[in-house]
Amino acid sequence: MTNLLRVLQFSGLLVLGSSVAGSTAYAQRTPEISGSIGVSLSAASLGHSTAPAGFSGGASFQLAAQLRTMFPLTPHLGLTAGQHITGLSPMLQYRSQYGRQGTGVGAMGLLHTSLGLQYLDIFSIGPRWNIDAGLTVGYAYQLRRSLATYNWFFTAGGNTNTWPEPDQPLVLLNTHFPRRMTPLAGASLQVHYTFPGRQFLLFSLDYQRGLLPLVEVSTQRLEYLDNMGTIQQGNITLRHRGSYVTAQLGYGWSAFRPPCHW
Repeated sequence: MTNLLRVLQFSGLLVLGSSVAGSTAYAQRTPEISGSIGVSLSAASLGHSTAPAGFSGGASFQLAAQLRTMFPLTPHLGLTAGQHITGLSPMLQYRSQYGRQGTGVGAMGLLHTSLGLQYLDIFSIGPRWNIDAGLTVGYAYQLRRSLATYNWFFTAGGNTNTWPEPDQPLVLLNTHFPRRMTPLAGASLQVHYTFPGRQFLLFSLDYQRGLLPLVEVSTQRLEYLDNMGTIQQGNITLRHRGSYVTAQLGYGWSAFRPPCHW
């Protein structure tokens, strides 16, 4: 009987300890706000093509920044709201024996507002390091001033003539902007380093996928020489939906954080 009472007492202590630990974990993740800055990368996708090998979509690094808030709903789930801005510079590239040439196909800024769910503390290293992951949906607005359609030559392989040369096709492109806004869906990963006070450092990786094309590029004229030196006709289509990936470093504050034993 005595042993049974001891087991019951020990079990009660375990349950009490678990509930206290759970409430402490919940109290440590109070509403948060953070700001971050970093770089973004956004590539256009090459669609139907009857052009010679060597053409591909490309991208270049641009600046990105975001302001994010998080409101905990449960000990392991939070609601996030974010305001993001990034530069996008999708490119068309051509690789030849003369090297690689690239040209922008509608550089723009993108203003993106998002809402999402964040899974809190999916992995922790000691009391200061923790990792969150989240899913978001949102809407983005293209900041480009003019959305007029225009034609232009791409000097593929360094060709500045009005006729194709060996490994230097003649490319006349048409750039079209079908819309200014697009919905986005994305995923994020955040690494937090918490200071003894209410502040924390934040490193975040975000991927956002646009659902509707913002820029469409097609060839008005594409001529190249085949192996026999005969002029051939080709075609290229390129689309950019506003998708991008970012890596950012930021700083944040918690609304309240109880004293921790470091």
